[in-house]
Amino acid sequence: MNLDRFHLSHWKDLSFEERLKALQDLEHHYAKVQGRKPRDVEPEKMPGPDYMGYYDPSQDIIKINEDHIKQDDFHYCCVETVIHEGRHAYQEDAIVGIVSHPDTGEVQKWKENAIAYQQDDPYFMYRLQPLERDANDYANGQTYNLFEELEQKHGKNKGFKKYVKKYHIKDKEKAVQRAQESLGEQYIQRIDKYIHKEYVKRLENEQVHYKINGIEFNPDRSVKESVKGRTSIPGAHRNAQVLLNEAKEERQQAQSLVLMKNMERDGGKER
Repeated sequence: MNLDRFHLSHWKDLSFEERLKALQDLEHHYAKVQGRKPRDVEPEKMPGPDYMGYYDPSQDIIKINEDHIKQDDFHYCCVETVIHEGRHAYQEDAIVGIVSHPDTGEVQKWKENAIAYQQDDPYFMYRLQPLERDANDYANGQTYNLFEELEQKHGKNKGFKKYVKKYHIKDKEKAVQRAQESLGEQYIQRIDKYIHKEYVKRLENEQVHYKINGIEFNPDRSVKESVKGRTSIPGAHRNAQVLLNEAKEERQQAQSLVLMKNMERDGGKER
């Protein structure tokens, strides 16, 4: 695809509609790279500049802060938001089984995280949970590489180093520092362990709801209506049923483990 549009020297001359089309083309590009169906990219009026956008898995739509698209100074945010939220779409498809991710262990963590998704309190739990950790690392790297390539072709990207320092380096440093203060050097393992415990707890209580960005999605993708021309994907029902059966088996295993522990505590007598 033509990435030249994203260099500020070209971006500033694009209309709102042309910018939105460029962002949609970017999503199509990454969807092809990741082997998934592209999502629609739509503008949305948001409360303020700190709101970048989000992926709505219930509608298969990537929402971008409308004001960011309009303003020249936020074009780095627009590009990274599309890549970041598109990665969430990839994660969803990997959880459901529509795409094949090479690391099955990581997909299991995403699955557990989707059921035990952490909101932003404390911030480090949100920033460093498996779904967000992966989406941030992926989007940071891809955004940096994209604008490095554009800089070699078209000259300096005005304000990009400042953007990287604020949103890539400082943001992660802040989260890591808070995590280390609270959880120690093994903070990643402890975050993942906490999420796993919450996941098992919710299975035990039959509170199985899959969420990304705090928005619930249906793991049975075949029953979703077509969204703006996007059709359902063959085999999704089978994949979703397998996923739900796995959740049921894991809940039963967790219940058996609790029973065994109770029996051990009570001298081997079942209550």
